[in-house]
Amino acid sequence: MAENRLAIRAVNKTFHVDGSALIALSDIDLDIAPGSFVTIVGASGCGKSTLLRIIAGLDAGEGEVLHGGQPVAGPSLDRGLVFQEPRLFPWLTVEQNVALGLENAPLDAAAKRRTVGSHLALVGLSAFAKALPRQLSGGMAQRVAIARGLVNRPSVLLLDEPFGALDALTRAHLQDELQRIWAHERITTVLVTHDVDEAVLLGDRVVVMAPRPGRIAHIFDIDLPRLRDRRSEELVRLRNVVLDALETVSGNSLAQEAVEPADRWRSLPIGDAALPA
Repeated sequence: MAENRLAIRAVNKTFHVDGSALIALSDIDLDIAPGSFVTIVGASGCGKSTLLRIIAGLDAGEGEVLHGGQPVAGPSLDRGLVFQEPRLFPWLTVEQNVALGLENAPLDAAAKRRTVGSHLALVGLSAFAKALPRQLSGGMAQRVAIARGLVNRPSVLLLDEPFGALDALTRAHLQDELQRIWAHERITTVLVTHDVDEAVLLGDRVVVMAPRPGRIAHIFDIDLPRLRDRRSEELVRLRNVVLDALETVSGNSLAQEAVEPADRWRSLPIGDAALPA
């Protein structure tokens, strides 16, 4: 699975707005192991979605992103991407929307039908193959988007706050579904979110980003069995550790206080509640 490894090296990103330079990302270094589930959590404006777009090849910055040892120079079918909005074509059926992910795949029509069918089954939507997007709930539409992101069997799945627009119950259901899908597929997954509960529930590693400019403040390793129960005392405790870290770095940044330099952050075992001074 070495071809699935992602390596982010000294990535910086600056936007120029009305003649002023806005530093969105500063000196991002991160290794994402094959088959792992990494969540990136941070307050609005910390650059987490910008980082995901750079990993996807949709945006460029200084430094480099390597996928399987090769530089990411643009979008690739080997990196599936799911946005916060499902972005389904309203005039196409569910199965036709999913089949778009196979448009350039070297498969005959029968193989494509089988592949689409198996991925609709994976997300629990086989009975809605012929439905139009307007006939779906928000959660169902997002499951279609996930199926489309997976149908080409990419080695990496990138998720940009995919459940952010959903109600709490639907969000919890889809988080559990994503856990199940990941356990089945074991695909390298990177999810960005502003929800600490979601980050801890889903991630093997939780990357906490500080804003202004966006940089990695802490990395927590989470060693809990799957499928995880969001009500467990241990998960709640670990969620509080990550939340304390996020509040510290976000509060310090908003107050324009000094923060720990990027080259001093370290990976922390999630069981260690002590945070760097």
